[in-house]
Amino acid sequence: PKSRKVTANDFVINFNEKKHFPSSGLEKMKSETGYFWASTRELTFLDLIYYEKSMGGLNRIATTLIELAEEMRISRIKDALKIKFPPSIIQRAGYLAEIFRNLSSGLFCSILPEIPQENLITNGA
Repeated sequence: PKSRKVTANDFVINFNEKKHFPSSGLEKMKSETGYFWASTRELTFLDLIYYEKSMGGLNRIATTLIELAEEMRISRIKDALKIKFPPSIIQRAGYLAEIFRNLSSGLFCSILPEIPQENLITNGA
């Protein structure tokens, strides 16, 4: 299907779509009308980096990434990384998360060896 685009006045909103909806990296949230599934902070962090170019570059999403990085948890990062991402996205996410959180502990580096190779997208896939 063609991706949606909404135009109002001078604003244009483009929606990015995924072919396969993830089964991990989601959390159940409650609204007034019932429950719904939403992306965790950690999966949103990775998705923003993955779709960086279509969002206008890193400078447009940096503030959001900083806010998301403040609350990220290692267990949820592991869960979000069950979804296939290119190694370059994971590396960039780790670098940015550690800069934004002023970490020297290697939050992402400590879990990189735990990521199954089949969860990494390579050029041949």
